[in-house]
Amino acid sequence: SQAIGGLLTATDGQSLIVRGNLFVNNTSPNAAAFLFSNNAIDVSNNTFTGNHSTDSAQIPVALDYFTFGGLFSSNNIYWGNTTGSGQFDIDLSAHLNGAKGVTLVRDDIQTSTGTAVSATGTVNVDPKFAGTGDFRLSVASTLIDAGVDNPPGDLTTVDLDGAPRIDPAAVDLGAYESSYIFVDSFE
Repeated sequence: SQAIGGLLTATDGQSLIVRGNLFVNNTSPNAAAFLFSNNAIDVSNNTFTGNHSTDSAQIPVALDYFTFGGLFSSNNIYWGNTTGSGQFDIDLSAHLNGAKGVTLVRDDIQTSTGTAVSATGTVNVDPKFAGTGDFRLSVASTLIDAGVDNPPGDLTTVDLDGAPRIDPAAVDLGAYESSYIFVDSFE
């Protein structure tokens, strides 16, 4: 809570992979998660919600990073983080000499700043979580089966609950995979 709320990680070796996590209700000066790598960073199938950055000396974000290899963000939900004037879910631009920014593939982002290296299928829609404190997707969510099945760091075989990662047709956005059989969600 003194610097980073949920995850602080650094590597100068192989690419850094952060996938299948729930970052919720973190409050810290810098970010809910800060990632540092000299190589590429892959952030896929995570849910960032309810996080709050308190530092006014930098751009307050839920996810912060530094990389020379670029950050690849796929199938993530950045929604419901405390935002206000000058506060964002993610800064898409790299600001230091030699650093690289973000490439987005099918993410749901409520607020961002900067310009992405590229963006494919990025949306800004309410994810329609299942309920208060339940960050699974409800049957009404347009983020079900909306992900890319082959993100740069690949997919895990199971979601945060241990359920199969792709069910039924394609991967969902966020940390949880939905498995609704009926439209009214009765199973």
